Amino acid sequence: MLSRRIAANRRQVTTAGLVTAASLVIAASLGMAGPLSAAQTASGARFGSVRVDASGFAAKGMRNFANRIEQTLAPQLRRVFADRMGGGATLSVAINSVEMANYAGYEFPPDNFDWMGGVGRVIAGGKVVAEYPLTVNISAGASGPYNLPNIDSLRVNALCNQFAIMLRQQMGL
Repeated sequence: MLSRRIAANRRQVTTAGLVTAASLVIAASLGMAGPLSAAQTASGARFGSVRVDASGFAAKGMRNFANRIEQTLAPQLRRVFADRMGGGATLSVAINSVEMANYAGYEFPPDNFDWMGGVGRVIAGGKVVAEYPLTVNISAGASGPYNLPNIDSLRVNALCNQFAIMLRQQMGL
């Protein structure tokens, strides 16, 4: 059933959680920046702060879950971008969709993935200077068997970690 709810472009994401080709095509067609240029990367793109906003997701009636996503993703981003923190622009991430599979077992059924979609933005001088649409997935069973008492927290943590890692990769840092 999960596979029926997932848009066709999301099917291009591999089980390792790679960036969708569709996100890159959409970004290019809207004139949004792709990976930071070699000059920006070489000069050491730095971030003074990290912000996570899941209010769009919360507006769908999931405020508590959106808070959990915000509280989990922000430290993950700080950890993944630790060598780029300290002055400079703001790394702002807006999460607009999260789908958690009904069953978190060991790859059964085989189309059993947790998904997260959003946009990473680099904000400097109050203006968005780069935007990175991103959709990632991870196997629901990657965090352990469904009967662990904290399996939901483990799955959210794994999904946020995957998002942070793939955002950095998409940014070319």
